[in-house]
Amino acid sequence: ILMETIGTAATYCDRSSIAGSGILLALDHILLTTANSTTVLSPTLVEFLQVGMLAGHYRFVRSKVLQPTVWPLPSGGSNNNNNSSDTTTSVEHVLRYYHLRGMIHLACQEPKLAVRSFWSCLSVPMDVVSLIAIDAWKKLVLTQVVLQSRTTTSTTTTTSNQKQNSSSGFFRYDTLVALPPGVSPAVSRLLLTTAKPATTTTAAPAAAAAAPEVALPE
Repeated sequence: ILMETIGTAATYCDRSSIAGSGILLALDHILLTTANSTTVLSPTLVEFLQVGMLAGHYRFVRSKVLQPTVWPLPSGGSNNNNNSSDTTTSVEHVLRYYHLRGMIHLACQEPKLAVRSFWSCLSVPMDVVSLIAIDAWKKLVLTQVVLQSRTTTSTTTTTSNQKQNSSSGFFRYDTLVALPPGVSPAVSRLLLTTAKPATTTTAAPAAAAAAPEVALPE
């Protein structure tokens, strides 16, 4: 409860207040004195990401606990009880961890790691779709736009697959919103319904009936 209170309180403070409070260093000290602090997904680790992101200290958090080869597992099992102790990881903790991790990787100019983080968030088993997962999907789509735009601007030739899905700086809508493998069934059922492009009942030429294209920012 204490760790969740710290993270919640930080959302009501401005960036300078959080940075000057010393709470981020205090959480870092707790993690340093805790065994397997970077390999176990604990509530303390989640709130460390939350406070670090709100304080704008993205690279400090990245250097401390977000190694590209380390993807921690939940501690103390998993449950849906919002009143769980500070040593037990709930489903919400797991969702928040990967969502926050993705945002921090984005801030550190690491879109590939951000994509993996958002993907992991969408893959967490859940009976009811969380708003955290929905937001992770939105950020995943936007991050993929960034990655694909970098690919098309950094190379002079494209593969046959890129030629099919891109044309003069445009990408197909259905390519961008496609869900990655392993997404939670609950998330798939919701997003496959809401993300489907609107269809028309009137006859239309084949070119007009094709999936809409999304323009990339220059």
